[in-house]
Amino acid sequence: MDSPLWVKNNLRVDWIGRIYTVVNLPPEVTMAPDLPKELWPAYLIDQSKGLNEYLTSLNLHEIIIPEYKEIPDSTSYLLVYYPYFRSFTKWWIYTRIIFWTSVVLIQHYTHWFSNTYQWIISHF
Repeated sequence: MDSPLWVKNNLRVDWIGRIYTVVNLPPEVTMAPDLPKELWPAYLIDQSKGLNEYLTSLNLHEIIIPEYKEIPDSTSYLLVYYPYFRSFTKWWIYTRIIFWTSVVLIQHYTHWFSNTYQWIISHF
């Protein structure tokens, strides 16, 4: 996190692992009469290519998702790279509880996992 490219891109990490930086739009983008405000994110995507290549070199491209958030009353955007798994939802927690409860009950009543493990060990 102290690499020259990390510092050059002004990247920071918060306490839950999100990588973020602020991207300031230059006046030639914000003052251009033929470039409406709705197209400003396209400029951000173009400008973040170098940053994306750097994060790819760190092998982070498969586990993070970028998101742009407009900073109110400015011509800047907050670029946040979230981990692919962002939040615990009730559905996620419920499905994991059901899954692990099923695994424990199957093992307790049938010993299927330990029997399967023993069979694999004895045949290989």
